[in-house]
Amino acid sequence: MSKKAISISLICMSIMLAVIISGCTLMASPYATLAPSPTPQVNTTAGDIPQAFDFNRAHWFEWSEALYMGAGSQSPSAVSDFRIEYGNEIYNGSGARHCRLHVSTDNGNSLYDLDYYYDIANRRILYAKSVNTVQSGLSERVETFEAPRGDSDTSGDAAKAVTNVRRFDPYLKNDSWAGGRPVGDETITIEKGTYDCKKFETTEGATGILTYWWHPEAPMRLRSISAETKPGEEARFVIELKDWG
Repeated sequence: MSKKAISISLICMSIMLAVIISGCTLMASPYATLAPSPTPQVNTTAGDIPQAFDFNRAHWFEWSEALYMGAGSQSPSAVSDFRIEYGNEIYNGSGARHCRLHVSTDNGNSLYDLDYYYDIANRRILYAKSVNTVQSGLSERVETFEAPRGDSDTSGDAAKAVTNVRRFDPYLKNDSWAGGRPVGDETITIEKGTYDCKKFETTEGATGILTYWWHPEAPMRLRSISAETKPGEEARFVIELKDWG
């Protein structure tokens, strides 16, 4: 993974404390389940290369992201857990994807509950609300930011709501994850079970390697590892799907 890619990963996880943590438990979502998207479609692009996401495969899914610094590191320096619920709805007369995203970082010390609509075709946020809960010792701070005009709200607290959506929404920040070359079949085990996957690899910059495992029934890659191999700068950013339905 290039220095630029490492920087992006660190920015995405900048809200976590840089401490060694063994894991992070996802808190139950406070939201009712939204209606599923339309009938599932084939999750591949030209040349049978899988897309990064297929939101037609489920109407909710959960995943984790972990950053490992140093060659051979087995303990993550930062971990986040995510749950997203979504459905296609009409917002202000236009079709939109309605999402509710719960984020838990630093073993639950920082929580984000996001409720937002965006225009799928134009990747434009139409409305966003972010409720952030930060716990420090016995104290707790809750901040609420709302952007009634979505991306058109570019300043103040409203802009913070939009920033949080773009920081955490998997499609808005990662839909460019497509491509790679198939390198074979491999069976992997995640929290939901064991799956026979297609394995892909691609390069990131001069010394970075992205490896991911894809299964046609899943709404996103079962596992993705972005690794920087340059001596002295070794790091891994691991994303793993946990459950969906």
